[in-house]
Formats: sequence, C-alpha cells, structure tokens
Amino acid sequence: MLGSYAGTEDAVRETMVRAWRSVERFEGRSPLRSWVYRIATDVCLGALAAGRRRALSMDFSVSAPSATPSSCSRSSVCPHASTWTPAPPAPPPARPDPPSEGPE
Repeated sequence: MLGSYAGTEDAVRETMVRAWRSVERFEGRSPLRSWVYRIATDVCLGALAAGRRRALSMDFSVSAPSATPSSCSRSSVCPHASTWTPAPPAPPPARPDPPSEGPE
C-alpha cells in the first residue's frame, strides 16, 4: 500500500504504538484483529496523505535488499514488490548465414 519497505516498517511500528496506547478503549465488541486492522488502515492512509504534502527525498538508493519475485510468495505483502523490475527480454537468436554460392 505504501510502496516502500521503509515506509511499511514505519507504518507497522506506528500501528503497534497506537494499538498499545489505546488498548484500554478496546471494548471487545469486535475481534481484536479487525480493530488493529482498522488502526493499520488509518496509519497507512495518513502516511499516503502526508506523502503528498511533503517533498520527496533525493535519496535514490534502494532501501530493501535485492530479491527476485521467486523468493516472494505474495507480491502484495512482499517488501521487494516496489523495487523489483523484470529483466529486459533477450534478443532473438541470430539467423545463420545462407551458404554462399560461388567458387571457393
């Protein structure tokens, strides 16, 4: 959802901090999982809105270790999904030269 490994780590930390601070207000009318999911959604939407308001950094370094999609089972939760680009296609094989018809 956030498009970067570092942004996702920050969102997870912020979600856990918000859940910990407001656990007293959890009334138990819904499963804990859905309550934390809603907090995480709010954190991500807030981060996306804040990203539009602030300037982007000029750091072009990759924040996540390189990986191929085969090492990731689900691209929607894979930290490498936003940084991996497929290799360009291989050029077509060269055609063999036709035999020459002349004296050798």
